[in-house]
Amino acid sequence: MGGICLKVTIEKLVINEFKGHRYLAIQGGHLVEIEGDNGKGKSTIADSISWLLYGTDAMGIKLDPLPTTYQGAETYVEALIHLDQKPVLFRRTLAGGKTSYHLNEEPIKAKQFEEYIKRIGLREQFLSQFNPMFFTAQHWEEQRKQLTHYVQEPTNGEVLAELSAVEKDMLEPELKKRELDAIEKIARETAKKSEAEGTALRARIRTLQEQGEADKATIEACPVAFNQVDERMAEIREELTQTTSSGIKQRRVDLQRDIDRKMNDGRQLKSEADYLATQPVPDMCPTCKQGLPHSHIENVMTAQQVKINEKKTAMLNLKTEIQKLKADLDLLPEDEAIFDPKPFLDEIAMLERVKAAAARITEMNQKVNEAEEAAKTQSKAFAHANYMISCVKNFRAKRAELMVMKINNLFTTVSVRLFDHVKSTDDYKPTFEIERGGVPFRLLSLSEKMKAGLEVATALMNLSGNHFPVFIDNAESVVEIPRVPSQVFISRVVPGPLKIETTAKQEAKAS
Repeated sequence: MGGICLKVTIEKLVINEFKGHRYLAIQGGHLVEIEGDNGKGKSTIADSISWLLYGTDAMGIKLDPLPTTYQGAETYVEALIHLDQKPVLFRRTLAGGKTSYHLNEEPIKAKQFEEYIKRIGLREQFLSQFNPMFFTAQHWEEQRKQLTHYVQEPTNGEVLAELSAVEKDMLEPELKKRELDAIEKIARETAKKSEAEGTALRARIRTLQEQGEADKATIEACPVAFNQVDERMAEIREELTQTTSSGIKQRRVDLQRDIDRKMNDGRQLKSEADYLATQPVPDMCPTCKQGLPHSHIENVMTAQQVKINEKKTAMLNLKTEIQKLKADLDLLPEDEAIFDPKPFLDEIAMLERVKAAAARITEMNQKVNEAEEAAKTQSKAFAHANYMISCVKNFRAKRAELMVMKINNLFTTVSVRLFDHVKSTDDYKPTFEIERGGVPFRLLSLSEKMKAGLEVATALMNLSGNHFPVFIDNAESVVEIPRVPSQVFISRVVPGPLKIETTAKQEAKAS
């Protein structure tokens, strides 16, 4: 938005056999007024300028320039254009179905011509100033891109200054390390992870507490108070010790039980030894189906025999122990009543279950406490991440608001809508719509549309520093034409023949 970078003025325009014009020469000035009845070729003058430069009409649409009511020999448009007061003569000619180009009366190739035109400006940039109705006819994304290209987006510092102190403290250190999108991505990932982990921890707490309920029922069902369980278990063990030490019959029961157990062990050892003895030694590799070396087979056989011998030795030892136990049993009399310890042992087992349940409850309470602390940590992380997401959304909203303010400060009567609020995501998506007096451009009258287009064209001139000619067509519908800082062509429908008047006064204003 500094000084003028490039000022383009058409000093002279010659149109030959172009659509409805056989020949027309126009002397340029800061104001060129064109009047005439409908069908006199007023709009064709605008099309001739855009066709000379870009090969299109004033709306940027491909144009057939050939005469419409007669057969022409040579169609051309020639213009002496001042580029920052440096005159350059441009000419585009269509003859015999071929297009040729001249620059300062020297023939040049199409690519050279196009490259030179690019020095003036791209088609969209030129036509957005030249034709007040062109800018808004473009796709909204192109309109947005063209206007915001020259307006610097609000800096992070500018946006942060507009946020609350808490939001600023949250975002400022993060923005020094990464982009806003990355901050949001990390926050969303953290929120998702902490929510999942928090859900898992709450489920674990419920599971632990349900397990504890069963252990609490075991303790409550015990007929002995829990603080007396150890004392009762000691009493039972003392009673068992005293009873079994003086009971001969119980001694016989114990010896017979030991004999039976060792005989069972001996039978198990014999079964295992017999099984090993019947197992063939493999002479072939189970993987590659190749014969095994003789030495390997011998080693396997030796190892197998060692195992058999170990089991036979264990059987002999058991036999010796059984013989000794039987000898002890034969020495005991058989006339004493047998003592049954089962009720005592059952009570001890029940009390052991109670103690185990109490230990599990203690462990469960510790795990529940740990899980609850972890759940609190995850809940804080979830809340922090969600607040960070909210801060990012507010940052974007404030940045959009500041950007809209910057854009709208360029205009007097026009405003621009750059963003739409999406309720479902509470976010903002880019859009673009020109409004005048709060009315969308598409609903404006032709006069209001023209005024809005001229204000946009003036803003683009001020932003880019490039001042291109402006062609105002159908100006009779505009009550008052705003002043623009460049050469102006004004076309009005007035009954009668085509009439062109040029005013040399700089930045002349017509109404």
